[in-house]
Amino acid sequence: MQRKGVKFQWTSERVARFEKIKHMFLHAPTLRIDYPKKDFVVFTNACKEGLSAVLMQEEHVIFYESRKLNEHVKNYATHDLELVVIVH
Repeated sequence: MQRKGVKFQWTSERVARFEKIKHMFLHAPTLRIDYPKKDFVVFTNACKEGLSAVLMQEEHVIFYESRKLNEHVKNYATHDLELVVIVH
């Protein structure tokens, strides 16, 4: 984290993180076919603007989606929005 009055140091760890982020921006994720007998992991995100979810299996993206919120859904509490993502 950068703080006021502290000089920024470009360390090898920061270079590695930057290269990873750059790689992620330059290479589109490839969707994979799922294997029903293996475990799935679901990542969700909900905010007052929209919902998103990623379904992964063995660290590979199987499915992802996002959508804007309807006007009435924008009034939901954050934990309710997380449930809306899962149901959707």
